[in-house]
Amino acid sequence: MPSVVGTSVLDLRAAYIQMLGPEAVALAESQLPEPARRLLEELSPFSWVPIRAVMKPWIEALGKEGQQTADELFDEAVRLATRRTLTTVWRLMLRLTSVEVIVKRTSALHRRSRNVGELVATPMGEREVVVELTDYPEPTDRQVRSLAISMVTILELTGRSEVEATYTQRLDGARYSVRWGQR
Repeated sequence: MPSVVGTSVLDLRAAYIQMLGPEAVALAESQLPEPARRLLEELSPFSWVPIRAVMKPWIEALGKEGQQTADELFDEAVRLATRRTLTTVWRLMLRLTSVEVIVKRTSALHRRSRNVGELVATPMGEREVVVELTDYPEPTDRQVRSLAISMVTILELTGRSEVEATYTQRLDGARYSVRWGQR
């Protein structure tokens, strides 16, 4: 069952709290089915949170509390959560790290945050990388899009400008093309 590690969900929850306020997040969580609500209440950084059984209804419930669609709100929360994760000591390290090193670590970073799928990144020149997501059965557009948003945010945090990611969704994953301008 495709799942996300608790650390990522905790950062995402913090982003939703920042955007909606703690009362709105608590109200959305109170509307979830009991097993999903309990999992979120007992969440630790080491928990695995099922995407379809918990994340999807949670994101939809949170969307009802915001002024945007659930997807628009989710996209912004992913940006904030990625920044939150990487703006501690990681931000300085990212600024000093080459894209080549980040590309080499892409697969390992993905395995630490998801229990399904394999990411393989291939440099295609000085300012482009192609990333293949495979072995991920029937990912939703939201899941595929969140990876694109995270990749863009990470490269922006390294000081790259004009970062953009496009993707093509597949039955077993996706193919991303990520480009950026000068540093």
